[in-house]
Amino acid sequence: MIRQHIADGEREERERKREKEIKYDLVEQNVPSDYHYVDGNQRKMIDKAQGFSSSQLGWSPPETDMFKTNFGVAINTSKGWVGVGIIVRNSDGEVIAYCSQRTEAFANKKVTNLIAIQRGLLYGIECGLNPEKIESDDSIVVNWIVHGVYRDSDFGTILTDIDADNCFIFGTIPA
Repeated sequence: MIRQHIADGEREERERKREKEIKYDLVEQNVPSDYHYVDGNQRKMIDKAQGFSSSQLGWSPPETDMFKTNFGVAINTSKGWVGVGIIVRNSDGEVIAYCSQRTEAFANKKVTNLIAIQRGLLYGIECGLNPEKIESDDSIVVNWIVHGVYRDSDFGTILTDIDADNCFIFGTIPA
């Protein structure tokens, strides 16, 4: 029992650290979903509040007049929720739109990343921005999408949905 308590405490500490590391968890929402369109002043406030700029993250811009979507995920297994943060930037690195969503779910990181990619694709389409590139720090998930593997798995329907909307270039960035 004591060993389990220590393991739980260590796991919770790792989860807290991971949640802090999420690059694009811009705003903690009190509502299930929230979409944001930002202007230049708001973008500067977001970057300042987060203490980073896109260049510090190793972010590379899409071609001129194109858009790129990036995501971040947070998982709280003890409370049974996952969070997805999505950000769309233009070729100058300016934030065009972002959203975050917290959902009750028990999912592992790979499935949560797939959900983030799926929602990111739909969000870009809903915003009318049609991102040219989608980036994730999970190269395994990107390979599943690019190479069409695991379609018959428990999360195969998510992969199929992503594939149906897949007219984008997928890439990975270092975590």
